[in-house]
Amino acid sequence: VDEDEVDDTKVLKLIVLGDAAVGKTRFIERFVDEEGTLDECSCPYIPTLGVDFRIKKVRLKGTNVKLQIWDTSGQERFRTITQCYIRGGAGFVCMYDVTNRCSFDQIRHQRSLLEQDGLGCKPIVIVGIRHDKTTGRSRAVQASEGHALARELQMISTAPCIVRYAEANLLTGEGVSEAMALLTKQVLLTLEGGSVQPLDIARQTPPARLSRANKVAAALSSAKRRLFPDKTDSLGERFMTSVAMLHGKARQAIL
Repeated sequence: VDEDEVDDTKVLKLIVLGDAAVGKTRFIERFVDEEGTLDECSCPYIPTLGVDFRIKKVRLKGTNVKLQIWDTSGQERFRTITQCYIRGGAGFVCMYDVTNRCSFDQIRHQRSLLEQDGLGCKPIVIVGIRHDKTTGRSRAVQASEGHALARELQMISTAPCIVRYAEANLLTGEGVSEAMALLTKQVLLTLEGGSVQPLDIARQTPPARLSRANKVAAALSSAKRRLFPDKTDSLGERFMTSVAMLHGKARQAIL
């Protein structure tokens, strides 16, 4: 492998959210394995326990991208685990079943959770899964409602963000790659603007600078903890008395 090519690859963490049984796992499988057979996509529903992830390398507009696609459980009992893993996401797929209005209504809740975790500025693609095409169920949510929701979430966001809408058929694979390409494109555009890091490495607040006197006290206190772990012994008490005296002398010297 060319070393320059590896260094040139952007790594993006993408998270797929949605209620249980909307099709998150099948969606990811369809995207990662585009040659998947119809039998593989029509096998019985197996819920995701906690989280899982798949990797796919793509090239978009001349950029090599390694996608880490995280599959989250839609079950309430795994909600805490899901919340831990969405941190660091560069972009999100909020998924629902077009035959299930309740799953559509949950998109707003998922969006609010992202806001609470400080992820309100990250790109989102709302994906409606066309189970009306693969089951005998009727469509309950129209495409126009999905587009309207995307516009609404983008307008009411507390931070500038991009929200788009797409639909996908898990049986034929139609719309799956297009939806992921749409999200990846929006994430890359955001990266170029400098407002998002690929793996969202948190900026740490630099520690406050210590005065010279405080540095002396901190160093002596550290030595005491190493040499005299039991603070109740008389030797430890005498040591701390010495620390206090040295601290006072240091302050007088500085002042």
